[in-house]
Amino acid sequence: MINKWFFLLCSVFLFVFNPVFGQGRIVGFVKETDSGNPIMGATLMLWDSLYDKVIAVEFSDVNGVFDINIPKNTLNLELRIKAMGYEMISRILDPMPDGSKLSFVYYLEKAVLRLEDVHIQIQKPIHAHGDTITFNATYFAKGNEQFVHELLKNIPGINVDDNGTIKYGNKEIVKLMVEGADFFEKGYQVLSLNMPAYPIEKVQVLNRFSSNRILSDIQESDQVAINLSLKEGYRSVWFGNSLFGYGLQSKNKLDLRFDLMNFGREKKHYLISQFNNVGNNSFDQIAHFMKSETEEDGFDVEIKRFFTPEIMRIEGVKSSRINFNREFLGSYNTILSLGNHWNIKVNSYLNRDRQQFVRERKDRVLLPDLAYDNQENLKQIVNRSEGFLRIGVQGDPSERSTLNSKTDLVWGDTKNNNYINFNSEGLWERLKNQSLRIGQKTNYSYRIRPKTAALLNFMLVWENNPQLYSLNQSFVQDMGHTLGFMGGEGKLIQRVSPKHAFELSVGQSFRLDRLNLNRVYSKFGSTSYFQQKYSWYPLKRFDLSVWSRMEYNVVLEKITRAPESESQYIFAFDPGFRLNWEPVDKQKFNISYSLNSSFPALQDRISDFVHTGYRSVIKGLDSFNYSKSSIWTLSHQLGDWASGFYIQTISYLIWHHRHISTLTNISQQQILTKKIWVNSPYYFTLQSSMDYFIDPLSSNLKVAIGMSVSNPMNKIVGNMSQNDLFKTFTSSFEIRSGFNGPVNFHLGASPSITGLSSRNLSTRFTKTIDGFSDVYLQIGDRFEISMLYEWYFLNQISTQPILLQSLDSRIKYLPKSKKFQFELVGRNLLNANRYNVQALHEYGYSRTSYGLLPRQLLLKIWYRF
Repeated sequence: MINKWFFLLCSVFLFVFNPVFGQGRIVGFVKETDSGNPIMGATLMLWDSLYDKVIAVEFSDVNGVFDINIPKNTLNLELRIKAMGYEMISRILDPMPDGSKLSFVYYLEKAVLRLEDVHIQIQKPIHAHGDTITFNATYFAKGNEQFVHELLKNIPGINVDDNGTIKYGNKEIVKLMVEGADFFEKGYQVLSLNMPAYPIEKVQVLNRFSSNRILSDIQESDQVAINLSLKEGYRSVWFGNSLFGYGLQSKNKLDLRFDLMNFGREKKHYLISQFNNVGNNSFDQIAHFMKSETEEDGFDVEIKRFFTPEIMRIEGVKSSRINFNREFLGSYNTILSLGNHWNIKVNSYLNRDRQQFVRERKDRVLLPDLAYDNQENLKQIVNRSEGFLRIGVQGDPSERSTLNSKTDLVWGDTKNNNYINFNSEGLWERLKNQSLRIGQKTNYSYRIRPKTAALLNFMLVWENNPQLYSLNQSFVQDMGHTLGFMGGEGKLIQRVSPKHAFELSVGQSFRLDRLNLNRVYSKFGSTSYFQQKYSWYPLKRFDLSVWSRMEYNVVLEKITRAPESESQYIFAFDPGFRLNWEPVDKQKFNISYSLNSSFPALQDRISDFVHTGYRSVIKGLDSFNYSKSSIWTLSHQLGDWASGFYIQTISYLIWHHRHISTLTNISQQQILTKKIWVNSPYYFTLQSSMDYFIDPLSSNLKVAIGMSVSNPMNKIVGNMSQNDLFKTFTSSFEIRSGFNGPVNFHLGASPSITGLSSRNLSTRFTKTIDGFSDVYLQIGDRFEISMLYEWYFLNQISTQPILLQSLDSRIKYLPKSKKFQFELVGRNLLNANRYNVQALHEYGYSRTSYGLLPRQLLLKIWYRF
């Protein structure tokens, strides 16, 4: 029924009618030409020549008899028959009426045995074929990689940060698959940070990747994905890791985990269970996956909170060094195949943790008419529970269509307790945040003709996110925010010719936000915000290297604050274009421009002051309007990793014609901020990176430089003419060896300079240098030793330089049985207790000190199964 419904829907909208043929059967015999004897075990493949794929496979029985069912809605069929020792034959089949049955007898001739020359081929570490670059993982593995992300760091051209985010060059990948199976979509960090590395045989980088098979040869794609190919012995079997880690110095320290997986043909399973109180932040692994939407969904719908529980994130130091935690993460994920064309995917997570952070901060305000110092000591305790369930259905209703539907259920319960000493005054701050979100997304694609396709996207969201804030139990602010959203989009994509394409998109959405704000002893009021948006745009591609876009948006906004209401209609026109040029092989230039309109969230619309912290109060906009920005992009790419050399340079210029900024009234006890509209703030960044694989040294060299300049146009009362410029210059250098000997190393350094110039204050600079030295030593076949030394140096005018040093070690013992592995892990062996950071602001500067986890010594026992 669903096939006919979707087919009828597409027919009404697109006025296209296609012939449909029913299911039929082919039965018959396979015999030898000379003797007429039956051939047992002959392979009969039903081939779809239009899509160049096999749709059915059968084998002849002991009597040479075969029986093949022909699926519905299939055209251009070819039957190929082959058997060992016989020549293959093929036959073109005509479309069959519904329920028909054909009988045939096929004769195979014996094949003539030809002796060919024997060629010995040495497998290359890097091989390119079309848009796919294949890396032999065995060649790049050093033996000390525990998880997939550690293996990928060794692959030339692939960059992996501490959070598991993977980039090929400067472009983040959209999928990390195993044997072609995609468990986590853009939340692939769960896979990269947990899956063991030892079963990986090959790493495939898929350029111009398209996750929709209907669009694979219609729409030009610039996305990148990675597929991991397993060794033969790990396919369709259960395998995994288990870990028991115990603190030798602190007896109550535990690090436990259990990972179990099976990547079978019909069923794929992935189970994760973790507990630790040694600083590892498991929640980071699923936070990305639990984000509301991805770019390809077409909508960005979520509640933006007034209060965001402050989880410490500091540049230059790993979160595991400042995270005093007790955390549990459980996850079960599966993909079940329902026949040849359908599968069900289930993702589920449960995370419970208690995190504690310690921070000391000194602020110095330096303005022409105001100067003072503030000191704050904070001890933060966060108790958090998060749950997530996604049930997805993916399949092919017909050879010309695909369906992807997923339903999400997300719930969370977070309690913050902040103990603050502000200028010798004790404060107790509490925040309770409970949230529930239900979302449904459906994507349907239909190929009208070989080079024309239609897409239908639908999304439904309901979210409730109340927050209860109290300060010293005397001030209470209760906020309840409910969101309802419904949106749909239809798109027509046509490849007019091999060098020309056309896209047309039409969409409509409805959004209703309701915010109730209450304070103790006074009713603060209720605000409702309704938005109806209708958009359409045609996109024309010329020679597949040039495209232009003309997007039109008609928006009705209505905001109600009883007993008054305001409304407005907005017509926004957003053109854009992109040019691609490849003057020679392995060299690409790209330039693009787009004009973008964005509409303020409900939090930006509140016309009264709302507390967002014990010192901060914020007020929304007084007038209706929307942001307008121009974005210019210029990039250059030279080489690829098939040749071991890759350079990529990219620059952005974002010019805000109209933008939301802030007007701030600063005092020692309170900061009052009001949202305002400003013109002409901008942001510019330039980044360039080079990756070079030094083949004689089996080493990978990475060099990167970058700069950014921004003028946010934030204003401070009493200094309205202030025009601040933030300037940052960064660079980095890394070299990772890949010797076959017992010693390997990974060295790197990242110096940066941040400057702030202002009309009211002298230009100030902050200089930092991050560096690391990771040395790996293998002693015989049983022992491995690694030492990681990290340093952070900061120097700012008028303050004392800061130097932080950290030393970690790992001694690994590998017994004869490869199933076990023993590790002695030392963290923060120099026992550094503080990490200091300095930051520049429009009003002055701040110096912050974070508490570090003390020295740890852990005994870990790994069991591989």
